[in-house]
Amino acid sequence: MLKRSGIALIAALLIAPSVLAESVTSRLDFVGSFRWRVEDPAFGGFSAIEVKDDGLGFYALSDRSSLVEGRFVRDERGRITAIASGPVEPLTLKGGKPAELDAEGLALSPDGALWISEETHHRVYGSHTPGKELVPLPPVPGSEKLIRNQSFEGLAMDEKGALYTFPENPQSDSELPVYRFKDGKWTIPYTLRHDPEWLAVGADFGPDGRLYLLERGFGRLSGFRSRIRSFAITDISGGDEQVLLQTPFRQHGNLEGLSVWEDGEGYLVFTMISDDNFLPLLLHTDIVEYRSREPLDRHASRE
Repeated sequence: MLKRSGIALIAALLIAPSVLAESVTSRLDFVGSFRWRVEDPAFGGFSAIEVKDDGLGFYALSDRSSLVEGRFVRDERGRITAIASGPVEPLTLKGGKPAELDAEGLALSPDGALWISEETHHRVYGSHTPGKELVPLPPVPGSEKLIRNQSFEGLAMDEKGALYTFPENPQSDSELPVYRFKDGKWTIPYTLRHDPEWLAVGADFGPDGRLYLLERGFGRLSGFRSRIRSFAITDISGGDEQVLLQTPFRQHGNLEGLSVWEDGEGYLVFTMISDDNFLPLLLHTDIVEYRSREPLDRHASRE
């Protein structure tokens, strides 16, 4: 979640784009952007998204501890033209108690279970039935040193069922710690390279087994920009860093959630969702998609 003063946010959104100059990278093709609107005061603040294997069904997580299940309608080119969604469902803890968590990260396991990371208590929770009671995993050792509202934004599950999460603010100018839950315990097996001007806000493992990390940049006078990096992940290291996308300021909104899936032609699709911070007059809930320029080479991706 990005919390900024109203004046700073207004200034960032009103400044003329012509005065902005920064590095831009794109190894992906832009597919489209769809503005999602629902007349419900509980709708908004989306921080994570998980798209199902068919590229149509999805879950969207709000940072006010609620979940929406929906389905995309796509045209012949794969672009989203409409969204059919269910109600905004509050998340609950044991006994039906309202979760009241700053929910930020979302992962979907092959058996349909949902996993959620949050920044209030720096915890990860699971629910074997989406929308039902959340059960906490063991506390993350050392999490008391993390900064409130700047901890576990991104959450991803690899093909073996291990969970990975990353602090939004790693309190380091060069290293991003990787928190992994595997075999019933948390460890920090390694770190990834970190640029202090970029904050990790979303993550997912693609069908190729690579980790994809969505990062956000923000300037008080320039607004939002986004970057996607990918890494080859092993039990002991995260290497082969690649920058796939780096947008200019204000090209998109406050993109926070990322889901990576394979379309019917074998291309990777990167679906992102923006957080409107419940400020619909200034920000919007947009679904933004990019696509790889080459179909997935599964043999090469596993080497």
